[in-house]
This record gives sequence, C-alpha cells and structure tokens, in this order.
Amino acid sequence: MSAVPRRRVLVIDDERGPRESLRILLKNEYEVVLANGVAAGLEALKAARPDLIISDIKMPGMTGIEGLRLIREIDRDTAVVMLTGYGDLTTAREAIRLGANDYLCKPFDVDDMLRVVRENIKRTDERRGKAGAVGELERLNEDLKQQLANTRRMAVLGLTSSQMVHDISNPLTIVVGYLDLLQMTLEGTGSGAMPAEAKQYLASIEGNLRHCTEVLQTWRSLGNKAALKLAPLRPAEIVGDIVRDLGVSSKASRLSLEITPEGGSVTVAADRTHLRRALQNVIHNALQAVDATSGRVAVRCGRADGMARIDVVDNGCGIPEANLKRVFEPFFTTKKEGKGTGLGLFITKQVVEDHEGRIEITSRTGEGTRVSILLPAVS
Repeated sequence: MSAVPRRRVLVIDDERGPRESLRILLKNEYEVVLANGVAAGLEALKAARPDLIISDIKMPGMTGIEGLRLIREIDRDTAVVMLTGYGDLTTAREAIRLGANDYLCKPFDVDDMLRVVRENIKRTDERRGKAGAVGELERLNEDLKQQLANTRRMAVLGLTSSQMVHDISNPLTIVVGYLDLLQMTLEGTGSGAMPAEAKQYLASIEGNLRHCTEVLQTWRSLGNKAALKLAPLRPAEIVGDIVRDLGVSSKASRLSLEITPEGGSVTVAADRTHLRRALQNVIHNALQAVDATSGRVAVRCGRADGMARIDVVDNGCGIPEANLKRVFEPFFTTKKEGKGTGLGLFITKQVVEDHEGRIEITSRTGEGTRVSILLPAVS
C-alpha cells in the first residue's frame, strides 16, 4: 500500500529562530515548508499548496498583514494562523478581521501550537470540502439547466414531429399514387417493354418514398425500445442500399463500400427503418465533410468481437476537439444556418443505444473522421 501523504504546513517568518523552532516541533507529524518573508511565502503557497499557513505579523518590508491580504487573493480556503508579540494584539485582531483563522502570541506554548495546528488543518479541510461541494453543485446546476433546455426543445420537437407526420403524409400518399400512374402510363405507351434502366429508377423512387413514409411514422418512437420492430437483418445490405441510392448523385464518386466476407453475412436484430436512418446520417455527414474533388469516404462492414461493425471513414476537415465532446448533443451543429439541424448524430446515437450497441468517433482536424457503429451480432 502506498503511504498517505503528510499534511503540509507553511511557516513564514523573517527570523530563523522561530522558523527552525516550528520546523523541529512539527517535522515528526507534518511536512514543513519554510519561507523567510512574505514574497517567498507567496511563491511557496503557489508551489506547495499547504494545508496550513503560520505567518509572523511583524516582518521588514512587507508585513504579515499585507501578506495576509495577498494570501487571501490566491487562496481563500487554507487556514492562516498569525504569530504576534504581546504588544501586537490589536494588530492580531485586525488580522482575524482580514481573514486569518487564529493567532498565537510569542513565545508560544508547544501544546497550544500543536492544538492550533490540528484544529486549523481541520478548518482547511472543511473549507475545501465546502468549496468543492459548491463547485460541484454549480456544475450540476449548469448540467440541469442544459438538460432542461434540451428537454424543452425536444418537447417542442415532439409536437412538431406530430404535425410533420400529419402534414407530410398526405402529399407523400399523393406522390406514391402518381408514381403508380406514371409506371402504368410508361408501360402502356406501346413503345415496347420499359427499359431496364427506367424500371430501376422507378423502383428506387418507390423504395425511397416508402422509406420516407416509414420514417415519418416511426419518428416519435425514437428512444422507445418497445416500439422497435426487431427482425434479423444484415447491416451490409442496408449500407449497400444507401450507397446504391446515392449513386444517382454527384457524391457517388467520393463513396466506396468495402465488405469483408464476415461482414457480409453477419446478422443483427434491428429495426430496419431506424437503423437505416442512423447509417444514412453518418454517411451523409461524412460526404458533407470532404472536399468535392479530393474527398473520399469509405464505408466498411465487418465483424469484431461478436459485434457487427460499420466504419464510416472520411478524409475531410475533421472535428475540433472542443466540438468532438458535443457532437451527440441535440441541436448542436457547426453548419451554416439552414444547412443542418444538429439532430443527425443525436438520433444516430439514440438508435444505436436502443439496439444495445455503441457508437465511437475519432477525428483529427484537417485529417478526417472515423465513426464506428457496433451492434450485437446474432449470427
């Protein structure tokens, strides 16, 4: 077992005799730091962080009273005991008013000194404990304020999402209806069979419209595990669908998909709509982070330690360390107004955790970012 550090006493006195007397008296029980004046004492205070300060009042140059004022500017919690001559009691009482905790007259009684040292080290501990508790309460208060603000915003978001489902469902239904009519019209033009490429485009449009409808209907189930529709599925297939759908955009040239043999077959129990949404968020963020010409995004699917693993790696601008700690906060975004809501990674993290998985992010400014999603594999 490691030895418990001894408590530290700082003695400030311009006379060697009193300094040495206190060192000899206290050395068996305490670590004693000596200073031959206020200036040296202030430096020792900053370097040694003592548990008690014993200071003479009358010293040449800067007095103990002046030193006490400076000590309290540096440290408000460490107990200070002033030493005074018989004729200096008025000054000693003034020291108490200015923040000293106790005083003793010279020459001091050995037993009185030991008692005063022990009592005032306890005072230091109490003051530091209170200061620490106050600091912790202030931190907790700030955290609660932030959580309350987030809760309010999420409550508004919940109401907004209900309205959004209502307002968008009808137009989507109409679009799906017209898509069916378009498909029948193309097939009945009499110009022969519909080109395979046109069929592929229509199938992709239909699939994404269906996905939009599912997203709207499941939005409010975010964070509600009981509402998840779990089924065995392969993450590699979902990622493949996302990459394929992005193939019609100008971003396709920046995106590559790598699936290991194990990654292609690994299966998880997941809600397809939620998991697709989470993976889309991460891939979309990576594509936005890279340069239009030299940027590259790699999506890799594999297996690691009984988990399905999806890595989205980009060589983009990276995330500053200060922002990296906040990327999962709701509504936190560094994008320009109108370019992002700050909900993508918040939603992704919630979805992953709802599936008993975890998400990890590593990033270097100017070098790129890696987002790793790990989900429990069922086969």
